[in-house]
Amino acid sequence: MAQTIVPIVSTQPSVLAPDQSSSLFGQESRRITGMPGERFLECFDAGELQANDDMPEGRELMYLIALIPFGRQDT
Repeated sequence: MAQTIVPIVSTQPSVLAPDQSSSLFGQESRRITGMPGERFLECFDAGELQANDDMPEGRELMYLIALIPFGRQDT
């Protein structure tokens, strides 16, 4: 008897526009650090932030660091 395969994802991935990418980054930055995305990037570029991935806060910060390309879309 043949089994029917149901796709997990029914739509194709979408691409965010630069303003949407920046908005996403800003939203996550405020949620994780309490500061706007632009301020987070300034602190990150100045080396003022350290992420310790042994702690939940550090893992959240690592996640935000991974999103930096979204925050730099329109700069």
